[in-house]
Amino acid sequence: MSPSSGKRTRPVSAASPTGIAAEWAPIAQVKLWERNPRKNDPAIPKVARSIRRYGFVAPLVVWQSRDRLVAGHTRYKAMELLLREDPAFVPRDAPGPGLVPIRFHEFLSEAEANAYAIADNRLAEEAEWDDTALADELAILRNDGFDLADTGFDDAEVKILLGEHEDPLAGGGDDGGDREIIDDGKERISFKVLLVEAERARQLVRDALTAAGIEADFT
Repeated sequence: MSPSSGKRTRPVSAASPTGIAAEWAPIAQVKLWERNPRKNDPAIPKVARSIRRYGFVAPLVVWQSRDRLVAGHTRYKAMELLLREDPAFVPRDAPGPGLVPIRFHEFLSEAEANAYAIADNRLAEEAEWDDTALADELAILRNDGFDLADTGFDDAEVKILLGEHEDPLAGGGDDGGDREIIDDGKERISFKVLLVEAERARQLVRDALTAAGIEADFT
């Protein structure tokens, strides 16, 4: 349906990266899953940047008979953000503004749709990065002049991966970023995660001092 008429609009066929047919349809046609347990708001700005840079590459998955979004809530909200900022925004290869690629699928029941939505998020968490290979690829991209922010990694993460951070425990052992901190025997926090957070804090302080006109040496 169009945002103004409330009537369902005929989708425009398109090819998806998976080879499975997707259709361009108005984002207003899609109904959100209100009970979605995934907290995706912090990721929206990065996903919006990705859509602006690369286009809407991965389609939404929508329960066909109910027009209900099942997978792709962050992409949906990122597109909403882009349209709020610019109602005329058109992703690369889209036939017009306000359209998103949709893979319509008929789920057998509410339970099946909800289970797939959870699995779609949970299964992605099973994969891990090969930090060495990732650092090599990031270095190549940077040497080619590519903006690494378009990879989804922020500056603090890139510094850690490329070994350009200040290690507060340098010289204190050879395990570096592979070190683990154990809290009450229950939670394991990678030391690399702590380094990323420390680098982010340094940047926040540096930016705040710069905005206040205060010079400070962080080297």
